[in-house]
Amino acid sequence: MPDKKFDIAHLMPEGSKVETFSIKAPEDPQEKAARLRREFWSFMVKELAAYAIAFLFLVVIGGYCCYVVARHGVVSPEARAVFPLITTLFGGVVGMIVGKAGK
Repeated sequence: MPDKKFDIAHLMPEGSKVETFSIKAPEDPQEKAARLRREFWSFMVKELAAYAIAFLFLVVIGGYCCYVVARHGVVSPEARAVFPLITTLFGGVVGMIVGKAGK
């Protein structure tokens, strides 16, 4: 496709300066489908993967804490050591949710 040149100098007021000028061609349907697919996977990795990993940690650590408390009883020293971990765990999850919602 040959380049076409347009003279727009007579359309502008005297003394004005053109900073930028661009013309975008319509997006090809294949390019649009590829772009939408990239945006979808980018969303999946950046947003949902963080929640999935946090949920996995929550299940694993919470399960371990419940195992320690159920096995040794609430009054044992091992169970007392687990309660700060449970508090920190749930505090971190709430902090992550509040941080994502605040964006």
